Amino acid sequence: MSSRHNVSLSPDATARWQSLARRAEWDAGRAAELLGLSLRQLERLSQRDLNCTPSEWLQRERMAAAAQLLGAGQPVKLVAAHLGYSLPANFSRDFKRYHGRTPRTFAPPRLMVGQFGGGKPAAPPGKVAS
Repeated sequence: MSSRHNVSLSPDATARWQSLARRAEWDAGRAAELLGLSLRQLERLSQRDLNCTPSEWLQRERMAAAAQLLGAGQPVKLVAAHLGYSLPANFSRDFKRYHGRTPRTFAPPRLMVGQFGGGKPAAPPGKVAS
């Protein structure tokens, strides 16, 4: 990530931009429409306030939302759909490109059947459970 993305906004301004990203469903044209601006006007505004293009800003917000949802234990397919991806594979590709790791390795481990109560613990690799 380039240093040009390190912009300090007030908490109110940050919250407004983040809210806009979610309402626009991470689409620059839709964000401009919601603000009653042309796409070019939004580009100037985002350069001024965020020091990046609307697409860069929207992708950053989308990937931050993805990390938050995955960190809370949401399944990859659900996160992908929530963030507007029609295919989980496209979400996984974008997530890995942005975060440097796949969504599955980012998410906390999920409980497997038999890990929670009842049953015997799994045997270590190479050993047979008795």
